[in-house]
Amino acid sequence: MESEIFVESEMSDRAERYLHAARETARWLIGAAIETPDGLGWAAVPGVPETLDATLYGAGAGIALFLSDLASATEDAELAVAARNAALFVSRTPDHGRFGLYTGYAGMVLATHHAATVLGDVGLRSRGAAMLDHLVDAAWPAGGGIEWPAWPGGRGPWHELYHGAAGIALVAAHLGRTEVAVAAGADWWNWAWLPRPGGGGVRARTTISRRPTLPWHGRDRRGCGRRVATSPSGPHRIGPRAVAAELALS
Repeated sequence: MESEIFVESEMSDRAERYLHAARETARWLIGAAIETPDGLGWAAVPGVPETLDATLYGAGAGIALFLSDLASATEDAELAVAARNAALFVSRTPDHGRFGLYTGYAGMVLATHHAATVLGDVGLRSRGAAMLDHLVDAAWPAGGGIEWPAWPGGRGPWHELYHGAAGIALVAAHLGRTEVAVAAGADWWNWAWLPRPGGGGVRARTTISRRPTLPWHGRDRRGCGRRVATSPSGPHRIGPRAVAAELALS
């Protein structure tokens, strides 16, 4: 009994320490924010306004996610205002020709939807829905499915988690657009990297003239796709290129 009380006390103390650290982080972030006509923005490089960035990887979308969750957990009105202004900036920032999860528009869509949900903001929810429609409309036919355009500088099209269709498919599936995830994953079987017979790394299973890339930037096992249809936690919990790969094959 005494040990259970000790464990509960230790867990409570630890939670308080984490919450204090989160509040201090939020205070610093709000102090570092750049006020714009579109809301609160953050520079990817603190103190350098020229690096203002609304993406998940760069700054804005990730901060909007953090602040909205913290505002929901603490019921802090000041944090809720900051979170909403952060999400507004994200929702008002154009795609700049990049649509991926970490470095583009898909992550911005996800952050806006999440903030709208946890803050109960109808206006943000409407903006998030319009953003999702724009993300879907930006795709074009490719092989048996869809993909998103190459970057303005010419690199791409991307098909992995960070920049490309895999991450976009995760967002689409998470937000209820399973048909988009299926279309995005229609050709991923041809891109799968499988273990070499007898070990010694991986080999590409591909019938198209594109080079597979790194795991977190692209390469997957076929098994990841099979987990989509069977995972009890839903497609948004599955790894790179997993969403829709099995659904497209079934």
